[in-house]
Amino acid sequence: MKVFLALWVTTVFACNVKGEQSWWQSMSIYQIFPRSFMDSDGDGIGDIKGIISRLDHLVELKIDAFWFCPVYKSPMVDNGYDVSNFTEIDPIFGTMEDFESLVKRAHDLKLKVILDFVPNHSSDQHEWFKKSVAGIEPYADYYVWHKGRIVDGTIQVPNNWVRIFTAINFTTIRILKIRIQAAYKNVKVSLAIAKPPISAIDKKILAEKPHLHATHAVRLRWNIGNHDTRRLASRLGILRAMAFTALVLLLPGVASTYYGEEIGMLDAPIVITDLAYFRDPERSLMQWDNSTSAGFSTNPNTWLAVNPNYKTLNLEAEKVCNESYYNYYKALASLRNLPAVRSGNMKMEILDNDVLVFSRYLKEEKSVYVLINFADQMKTVSLRRFENTPEELAFYRATPGLRLKSGTLIKTDEINVPSNATMVFVDIKNRNTVN
Repeated sequence: MKVFLALWVTTVFACNVKGEQSWWQSMSIYQIFPRSFMDSDGDGIGDIKGIISRLDHLVELKIDAFWFCPVYKSPMVDNGYDVSNFTEIDPIFGTMEDFESLVKRAHDLKLKVILDFVPNHSSDQHEWFKKSVAGIEPYADYYVWHKGRIVDGTIQVPNNWVRIFTAINFTTIRILKIRIQAAYKNVKVSLAIAKPPISAIDKKILAEKPHLHATHAVRLRWNIGNHDTRRLASRLGILRAMAFTALVLLLPGVASTYYGEEIGMLDAPIVITDLAYFRDPERSLMQWDNSTSAGFSTNPNTWLAVNPNYKTLNLEAEKVCNESYYNYYKALASLRNLPAVRSGNMKMEILDNDVLVFSRYLKEEKSVYVLINFADQMKTVSLRRFENTPEELAFYRATPGLRLKSGTLIKTDEINVPSNATMVFVDIKNRNTVN
């Protein structure tokens, strides 16, 4: 663990956040996998109206923006990432009117909407691809093509590239059945992708500026889970997952949350018989309550089987449990409203080899201190190494089992941090409740 913590110190030992920030530079963003979030019509597949019905949940989590995986028209060979028309909504998810209603409702709730755009490739059913295959200009050069190699008079594949799903090589005849790389060198392709005639884009409600990942000012985005990675709690265990949730929510920069992480959802025990579906466990249905299909749908036959643990692990149950993952997440997310967390400075230290400590501070504002014990035994540490640390801090929140009441004052020269625990403190310059 000492090596791991040393890496953190080397990477983000101290950080000064200066100047005015745009909304995206310190936002909390929530990722939705539409098929699995909420089904509104009982067909067993999540849809746009389902997302609309659950937007209040994002508001409760203090989310600033949400982005969701593709809902464009698609043959659904790769769950929508094989786009056949970038300007239409696939009927599985709803209609363009549904999408516009989603954006309006989101904006009413002061939520930003970001679509997962896929300019890298398309479905083989896309009009551009069909015309490119036929050699019709200007589409002939919209995709990267390469002739096969001649070996002993026989045409062979042009390279040794293989698909990740099944071992099929690129050839000049058997083109990828799912997608082909788009040719960015072709300016016409870039322009066509940049201005698709989808009404939502024309109204500038898809994404405000193309600065989220490219800007002159470097900003950090903390992302520990998505639709292609095992769920955080399944990879690390609940306590370690809660530690990383504290890092994501309270370090400087953008905080990303994959749906279900706010309640500590686990990978569903889905038996994978086809490599094409190896990511299904982390795409399991959102567990809203203990009713049919975890409250995701009224249909017991859903596109993916619900995780059997939904009877006890669900949002409704966690809302009434003070020490639940949900209430822990919600409490920490509320701290993001503090000036010190949203735009303040950060200092990080490793204490007693295994305790990661960092503070968020801003002059004349309430400071926040986070302590994470990566050891399997209790550690006693002092925060006096942090400049201007007060003699006492108010306990705010921790992982389950500490039995400390919020607001309890703790001496900063001797803090006992239980094994594998995460503890959050705030200073007492301003005793107002954090909202």
